Amino acid sequence: MEALAAAAKDARALVLDGELMPVVDLSGAKMLAETDAKRATQGVDFRLAHDLGQVRDILRRACVELRHVHATVNTAVEAAIAAAAADAAAAPNRPGVPPSRREPRPDRPGSP
Repeated sequence: MEALAAAAKDARALVLDGELMPVVDLSGAKMLAETDAKRATQGVDFRLAHDLGQVRDILRRACVELRHVHATVNTAVEAAIAAAAADAAAAPNRPGVPPSRREPRPDRPGSP
């Protein structure tokens, strides 16, 4: 995951297709949660698509809750695009910068 993140350092979203993950163990579930949390701090929208069967069951048993889980890759991508558009609309004065990466501006009261 770290190599993928490094390769896409300017990415605003990361969609992981879980369809080909028939099984995930506790370590894998924790890694997904850590990836979700770490990407959130970097302003990257992490989304899991196809949390099928055992993967979904292990995530539940491990008490791992990911911020965004979708039935298909298409719905995950559409949701990521919509979230990026909402971020851009919320900050027209700083396009392309997600709210989590913005710093307060003393010259603008109420800025993020």
